[in-house]
Amino acid sequence: MANHLATEFETSPGIPARLDNRLVNAVTRRSRATKPPVALEPGDRLFLGRLPRGAAIVALSANSDTALPKVHLSIGTDTEPDRFAAAREVKVTDTPVALGPRGAAHAATPLGAEEELWLTVTGAAVPAEAVLVIDTEFALSA
Repeated sequence: MANHLATEFETSPGIPARLDNRLVNAVTRRSRATKPPVALEPGDRLFLGRLPRGAAIVALSANSDTALPKVHLSIGTDTEPDRFAAAREVKVTDTPVALGPRGAAHAATPLGAEEELWLTVTGAAVPAEAVLVIDTEFALSA
């Protein structure tokens, strides 16, 4: 039986690393964005905020008072609209639904520069009367 170190705990196979405190024992911050009382049509975007340099996405979730089974929500940047979450649906009401981050984005190194975070709607529209809240949690160096 072999013992292995998780990648966050080693610099090269079998050699312990000095831990990156953005990933282990991290200071986390949260940001919330609530959809304004307008319909979000397919192709529309909602600004979710800015991620500072050095941030590492920990969690993305959505909560809505309306089931949105045909609405696909992606979260990313201008150049990569699905970088952190790709075409996720909110099929239940009044329950936070995990949207991401995607595995590759979660394992990626922290951001090298400030990034704007955008929600992009595809599939069907989000009705104007729907309350939709997106929570973003990210880690920073202490």
